[in-house]
Amino acid sequence: MYASENEKSLTQIEEAEINKRMNEYYQQNENTMVDFHLLEKIDEPANEQERQAIQQEIAKIDYDMKSSDKSGISTRDLSPNAPTGTNNISHTYFASGDMILVHDGYCTYGYWRHAGLYDKYYDNFITATPSQGMTRQTWTKMHGYDEAIGITTYKYISGNGDVVTYARTLLSKQIPYSIQNANKSSINYMYCSLVAWKSWEQGTKGKTTTTIPVGGEYYTVNYLEIDNNQGTFCLPDDISVQNSSVTKRFAWSD
Repeated sequence: MYASENEKSLTQIEEAEINKRMNEYYQQNENTMVDFHLLEKIDEPANEQERQAIQQEIAKIDYDMKSSDKSGISTRDLSPNAPTGTNNISHTYFASGDMILVHDGYCTYGYWRHAGLYDKYYDNFITATPSQGMTRQTWTKMHGYDEAIGITTYKYISGNGDVVTYARTLLSKQIPYSIQNANKSSINYMYCSLVAWKSWEQGTKGKTTTTIPVGGEYYTVNYLEIDNNQGTFCLPDDISVQNSSVTKRFAWSD
């Protein structure tokens, strides 16, 4: 069944605080973050110079993910606010298919640095990491970040078995990790938030339709599109937008 609005919602004050933190992060780091407007041209770069620039932006992401894989946070500069490395986000109301996003320090590709898809039966998260590829991670691992947020969906039964079943299918395959080589149309490579995106795409395909806003226009798809800008990549920040017609925040802790 659908969870009620009261069961899975944040307060307006919490929403405002999250948005404030994210906006401040973007403003402080705009000169060093990856240029995703450029990355959206990855399939059709205008010229060789643009192609090289795109590759450099992707290399930033891969470097950042690999440097953060073992400790959970980047070994790069975390100033001005050093991470405490802990949050106490509650298990309450997490259903299979819900997503967790975590923040800790600075990373090149956005405020939220990692994502996992919740599997209630095993009480852990299906995801992908540079060192392990497809893997499961525990609540303890997700609690080892400064901040965590839970994301659920408006228009589909969160916890639908087909979504988690597909994620488990991905987990059973020895899929290598990469952002640079991954794309939405294949499962040859995976990264954390692509696992969630692909599972929601395949788990709901042909079972639901939804209209999503992209760049001022609206598109109808026959699956639940959790990527709020429907771009080439689906990174954790792309799932985190509260004003989406599909996803919403329901839990938060720092």
